[in-house]
Amino acid sequence: MPAGALPLRAIFFDIGNVVLYFSHERMWRQLATACGTTTAAVRQGILDSGYTVLMDRGDVTTDDFVARLEEISGRTLDVSAVRAAAAGIFALNPGVAKMVEALAERDLELGVLSNTCEVHTSDAIEGFDVFRHFRHRIYSYRVGAVKPDAAIFRAAHDAAGCAPEQCFFTDDRPEFVAAARRAGFEAETFRGARYLRAQLARRGLVV
Repeated sequence: MPAGALPLRAIFFDIGNVVLYFSHERMWRQLATACGTTTAAVRQGILDSGYTVLMDRGDVTTDDFVARLEEISGRTLDVSAVRAAAAGIFALNPGVAKMVEALAERDLELGVLSNTCEVHTSDAIEGFDVFRHFRHRIYSYRVGAVKPDAAIFRAAHDAAGCAPEQCFFTDDRPEFVAAARRAGFEAETFRGARYLRAQLARRGLVV
């Protein structure tokens, strides 16, 4: 840890492809099946139109999402099937889960900071046992801001009760790491659990 630097008090993890692996392509395929239409139609109507950003920012609800898919497919849909198709895309990253368990034994504020929507959190993400260690769950749809907006990082350090300089953040997307640094966070691009462990050790936190 550099001389004069504040010690880390909070560690925030991105979710997708950090704490949990996920596949958007699988989601488009599953939604197409649930809707009785093509993957291309779902992608165009949801991703290419910018609708995912509206969901992640909390501007539209899951009910709105189902209604949008009904417009795309031209049919009435089974809501439970749509929710299952949208949410059934995650798998645990065991290396990160093990690290989180070790960090939970320290006097630290642990959290996740992620661009995500209601159906993903309620129907999938929070069902993974590792999430019991995250006291702070900064979900974009609840905050009303998506990375790289500064507001989502303010929400994180405010929740943890720490100065930005006492917060560490890791994300697989370099542009979001850069945004965290602009917000005053210590931050590193996620390149695997071993690399992350080394970055924390470099900052005086041996896991």
